[in-house]
Amino acid sequence: NAVMDLLPFCTTDQERPLSKEQVIGLSDVAGSLKEVVLLALRASVDGEAARVLEEAVGKERVASVVEFWADEYVVE
Repeated sequence: NAVMDLLPFCTTDQERPLSKEQVIGLSDVAGSLKEVVLLALRASVDGEAARVLEEAVGKERVASVVEFWADEYVVE
């Protein structure tokens, strides 16, 4: 599944991709990549969404997931 292959790298901490358990947790709370994006963006302004994301990936990884989806990247 392409989404499951991409999810570990949806963090600003490229030295530590999300673990298999964190990816499974994230896929449990968001049924598609679009839902992951929306949850992460919502988590930056909504405490309940942040709590859901924290339960999925753990407290120490929430910020890196939110920042990944909130930032813009230039690919050359």
